[in-house]
Amino acid sequence: MKAAYLFLKKHGVSISFILGTLLSVISIGAIIVGFPEGATMDTLYETTIFNPALNISYFLIIATSIAAVVGPLIYTILYIKESIKPLIMFVAVILMYVISIGMGATPNAEELTFYQGVDNKHLAADTIKYIDGLMIFTGITIFLTMCSLVFMGVWGFIKQR
Repeated sequence: MKAAYLFLKKHGVSISFILGTLLSVISIGAIIVGFPEGATMDTLYETTIFNPALNISYFLIIATSIAAVVGPLIYTILYIKESIKPLIMFVAVILMYVISIGMGATPNAEELTFYQGVDNKHLAADTIKYIDGLMIFTGITIFLTMCSLVFMGVWGFIKQR
């Protein structure tokens, strides 16, 4: 495991750039080769030449999502004593998210009509409540980030004395 970590630490960025470039060239090549001559917009909407690029993007999103979850999970399991503080912080963020979503305001009928306007008739009161909760969560996280930046600056000044 340590050898894999050291290898990826040394070569991981280069491998990812090369792999991304290779997959981009393959996608662009598939689009250029499959692009019909004199194509109209209707023809382009019916074509499947963009599917390889989309499928490669989906694959990369799924692979990186799995790696982003599995890697830290393995590390947490192997080094549980070192992972207690990050786990507590993760639980705190999840709790803050749940509380923020619960704090979202449900609009009344008049406010819902205003939010829906002309083009957004698909919006429901629950959706607006969820978005309001997400905005509260975002505000709280931005505030806490600013507080931590100020604290780091002040702490650095205090440590120097």
